[in-house]
Amino acid sequence: MLVSLRFLNHFVSLPKKNATLLPTQLPGQSQLNPEELDLHVLSDILTRQGFEVESSKVLGADLENVVVGKIVALEPHANAQKLRVCQVNIGSETLQIVCGAPNARAGLFVAVAKVGTQLPGGLKILENEIRGVVSAGMLCSRGELGLPVSVEKDGDGIWELSNEASGGTNEEHLSQKIGNQVFATLGANDVLLDLSVTPNRPDALCHRGVAREVYAGLRQLGLAATWSDFSFAAHSTIGASQICLEASTQRELILGTKRISVLNSLDVPAFFVLIEEVQNTLSPAWLRHQLEALDQNSINALVDVSNFILQAFGQPSHAFDASKLCLKDGAGSSSVGGDAEPLLELRLAHSKERFLGLDGKERELTPEDCVVADGAGPQALLGVLGGENSKVELQSSSVIWEIANPHPVAVRRTARKIGKKTDASFLFEKGIDTGQRFSAAAEILGMLNVILKAPFKYLGALGSVKNSQASLPWWVSDFPDHGPHQLDLKPQSTNAVSKTLCVDLLPLALGQVTWPKAGLNMHTILGAGAEKQLKGAFDKTLQEFSEHSVRKLLGHELVNFQTQQRILADLGFVAVEHQQRQFFAAPSWRLRDLEGEAGLVEEIARVVGIDKVPAVPLLQEATSAGADVHLPFFELACARAAALGYNEIASYHFAKTTDLKKLGFLSPSSLGEPLVLRNPILRDHPLMQSTLLPNLLRCVAKNLNFGIDSGQLFHLSRTYQNTDALGQRCLEQGEDLFGLDPADLCQIAEDLKEYAPAASWAYAREKTFAKRPAETPRLAGVLFGLRAEKSWQHQNELAWTFQDALAHVVSLGAACGLDVVVAQWEFDHPFTCALHPHRRACLFSKGGSRLGWVGEMHPKGLRGFDIEKRVVGFELNLANCLRAQVSEQTFSKRVVQPLRFPTVKRDFAFQVDEKVKGSDLTGVVHKAVEQLASTTHLFVLKAVRVFDVYRGNGVPQGQKSMAIRVEIDPTQRTLNDAEILSVQESLLEGVRKEFGAEVRA
Repeated sequence: MLVSLRFLNHFVSLPKKNATLLPTQLPGQSQLNPEELDLHVLSDILTRQGFEVESSKVLGADLENVVVGKIVALEPHANAQKLRVCQVNIGSETLQIVCGAPNARAGLFVAVAKVGTQLPGGLKILENEIRGVVSAGMLCSRGELGLPVSVEKDGDGIWELSNEASGGTNEEHLSQKIGNQVFATLGANDVLLDLSVTPNRPDALCHRGVAREVYAGLRQLGLAATWSDFSFAAHSTIGASQICLEASTQRELILGTKRISVLNSLDVPAFFVLIEEVQNTLSPAWLRHQLEALDQNSINALVDVSNFILQAFGQPSHAFDASKLCLKDGAGSSSVGGDAEPLLELRLAHSKERFLGLDGKERELTPEDCVVADGAGPQALLGVLGGENSKVELQSSSVIWEIANPHPVAVRRTARKIGKKTDASFLFEKGIDTGQRFSAAAEILGMLNVILKAPFKYLGALGSVKNSQASLPWWVSDFPDHGPHQLDLKPQSTNAVSKTLCVDLLPLALGQVTWPKAGLNMHTILGAGAEKQLKGAFDKTLQEFSEHSVRKLLGHELVNFQTQQRILADLGFVAVEHQQRQFFAAPSWRLRDLEGEAGLVEEIARVVGIDKVPAVPLLQEATSAGADVHLPFFELACARAAALGYNEIASYHFAKTTDLKKLGFLSPSSLGEPLVLRNPILRDHPLMQSTLLPNLLRCVAKNLNFGIDSGQLFHLSRTYQNTDALGQRCLEQGEDLFGLDPADLCQIAEDLKEYAPAASWAYAREKTFAKRPAETPRLAGVLFGLRAEKSWQHQNELAWTFQDALAHVVSLGAACGLDVVVAQWEFDHPFTCALHPHRRACLFSKGGSRLGWVGEMHPKGLRGFDIEKRVVGFELNLANCLRAQVSEQTFSKRVVQPLRFPTVKRDFAFQVDEKVKGSDLTGVVHKAVEQLASTTHLFVLKAVRVFDVYRGNGVPQGQKSMAIRVEIDPTQRTLNDAEILSVQESLLEGVRKEFGAEVRA
């Protein structure tokens, strides 16, 4: 997120390099000097509190020599018709500059780049001659200074600094600033911080949210920071409480001759504000500079106000030009509740409905997209993008403002599908504070009163004709203050909270200080049971907190209790005392991510600093819940696979639509109906996997392409089917099946063997798990290339075989407490088409449970994955394996501890008599090493083998050199150098004593 320090300074005083604070500034004031700011302190505060500052940028940096100038005289160039020679006063001197801009004229205030300046485009200004006339500088346009250019507002010439719509200021001010830096004079200088905001903190995706964090951090550093209740709402007579009441009760408004009503078919919090007789204008310079600093284009006052409020308070909104909407004549419309169609509707899009967005692109919508529509069709993608056909322009005089809070999942799905992420969609996806919509509307109206040069007519706020979502579930209060609250050492006491809820207490609990009492009836807004609903909402915000809370959870109090209370108050939490117990109420913007006493302690630790938490021993034994029964079983299976030489892969759970076809399957449902993703992360992987083999084969192909000709790979993951454990279809697949024929999804084999839904395993423990798509844990492995290369021990290369894979599977079963029974292949098995007809087998448990299969992959299927080498594979249903292990009660009898410490390997070369056999040498090594292992209990001997025999130069006649490799596995911890050396010495001593051998290496 981009944070403007000029913007931030509207809310909170910022630190200066001399350990003082910069006073808060109102919009339009330009007394911000980036050189004065202590960015180190500010970055340290934000990073410590969980918002990493990834980068910083100073606007106007390296442009100090671009100054305010005034053209005092101008004459045509003698040798060029389109050029003119300008005499430009820059205060200290008058420069002669040749300029070709059509708008250059005497008396114009301009941006002058002096000699030596390097502009953002890389152009360096030098004194030179242009057609025989000396030019000592350059008159710059906005574009040449790296600023956005709008032809409508800026023209196509040099920057006219006296034009406010172009980001300038009045001539009187400019005449006093001749020779000063342009960016500082116009208030365009700024410092931008790029913050990394974690997903659980959407409240920090606006400047007021970041300002709260800065305020708390500065106070913790001992600086007397100032919080400003920055707001435009005071400039309007229409407050949040009035808007709330109108939106909750009004169902129809008259705009000109049109009768406006709204139908909210989406059932999301939403309301509309109507204004007319608007004299729209271009935005003032300060507003344009502020938006452009945050990478937003300035359009006009009405649009820019929406964007400013979004950046300031984190509440998106959208304005429609009412004259462009397809509205009915009021005389011909029936009253609300009649048979007339609503004039505006929040609904799902119709299939193949067309929508032209503000970005100029036309898109085809689906019934999953949420839209705001009039009689002609969609005019906005709710929460994502406005429509071109109803956009607000300079001539717009009547406006309908939509303020809604759509569902985050719906917004995310639409934004990703159309490939358009806007500031509004990003906020909605994270889940913003829905309790500030009415205050945001009041801010918009107040800001319009400040920006527009003529007053407008406010018609009112409008809710839906068929629901009360406009009035929010329970936070229906007026809250102009979202800032920190000063610590009250005597918090309000309410002993009646357990009986009835005082209406005045709820805004206190939410971190608000006012309540709209006049004309607001809770029963009217919320209906029957309002007190009960408010009581439940209030209880949700309360978290008990005592002076022992921090010490209990962190082992140290960090700071005294009074400071702890101050920190929470600075962050917006409100102290409440109930029945002589201390509580803190979470503000509305923190209800999504904070819960319980631990959450409050975390807030204190953030502000004080995690590095300030001392390392102290635990005062009591820690207890943990037992792991699910399948986890140690899966760990054993993986550990044994690794011990057999397999390398584990990690991949997505997704599959291509062609994967099973490549393996020879007739239908994508040959292993059960697959789950089709509506909005896949990888467009060419739209299915959830029903077998692990395709991903493993893709890894084999990738290894072969990188020159790795041999290997062993395994993968433990889940597979999925669109049926529950009883075989009932779970989800209706959508229209977009990514090329799949819908008929294929119904062609499921009668007997899926170990791939049947009944063989799945329920990970979830919720009551609804039985009706969810089946998930089955599986372990699959592949062997490819050579088991052993050509060597002195065997003349030919040894390839992996079906028997090797079979032995591995039996070993895997034994490690997990299973007797694996190898049975003849069943020709109705689903994998028949994918395996070699004579090298395959089915696997069962001793009790008859189906465990899986093992076999050599069919060459035709391998060619589909661009593999030309032999590949042997297997796939086990771990759900059936686990059930068989439990039922046969063998798990406790056979336990193989997973490998946890690195194997130690050492090579030795001995010069021995020609008569000494390899088995004699390895036998002596075995005896020596195992004798030491039985004494120390630190390791076990894994393997001893001869890997080389040499006769020739350097070895006497009648003797030979034999090289052996010794591998030992630590049992308790990683072995240190001294322990490894003792193994070597014991081994060498045994060989010397037995054979009188000499060590060659």
